[in-house]
Amino acid sequence: MKQNYELSYLISPRLSDEGASDILRQVNNAIQEKEGVVFDSQLPRKFSLAYTIQKENEAWLQITYFSLEPAQLAEVEKKLRETKEIFRSLILKRKPVKMTPLMQPLTEKIKSIEALEPSQKVDLEEIEKKLEEILGQNELK
Repeated sequence: MKQNYELSYLISPRLSDEGASDILRQVNNAIQEKEGVVFDSQLPRKFSLAYTIQKENEAWLQITYFSLEPAQLAEVEKKLRETKEIFRSLILKRKPVKMTPLMQPLTEKIKSIEALEPSQKVDLEEIEKKLEEILGQNELK
């Protein structure tokens, strides 16, 4: 059964934007070659490092979320170690994300609002009266 992971890695700042994106593609391809699925992988961003790594004060930071069979993870880690442009890497196990009402797609929320009947809609004057009542109670306390 596939496990969810988060991969963070630092890429040499000597590479251009395109070079860092090429490393990103190589890593994503390595995951996909092992029958993994990449969920999210944004473009690398350049950051200042807290301490020097290989005499560099900056590096490209890349974070990728993917799922993969645990037995195949060692092969991906090996690919990361073999890529000389990658300074450091860290792979963390992630728990599956459960969808909450706040995470529902926007279209579903719009449909649920449109489905409200007129009797369910609240009058603005009623809301204002209720707010005044609540605020008035808070001032007394």
